[in-house]
Amino acid sequence: MLKKFKLVVFIMLTIGITQQTFSQQLNYVGIKTENFNYYASSQRNSNWCWAASIQMILNYYGVNITQEQIVEKSYGKSTNGNLPNWTGSFNVITSNLNKLSADNDGGKI
Repeated sequence: MLKKFKLVVFIMLTIGITQQTFSQQLNYVGIKTENFNYYASSQRNSNWCWAASIQMILNYYGVNITQEQIVEKSYGKSTNGNLPNWTGSFNVITSNLNKLSADNDGGKI
């Protein structure tokens, strides 16, 4: 009887230790929310993903600017005052970023 009891205790301890050793543990990856301010912006026109990306990056760094302003600085307006729904290229994006001098709050960039 004592041998059976010892065997049962041994098996229970072995199962308990094995489950703790091989059980899945939660691991979190990334930046903690309290350390990261998230600035999300949906694109305001079907081909303006590049302008939305620039806006989110600049907003993250405290620059208050709209996609419309980014597109206007990049391509200008048509004769009827509309902004073009054009895609951005490497040259347009880098040129646009290099030409920015002030945001909507009057802050220098």
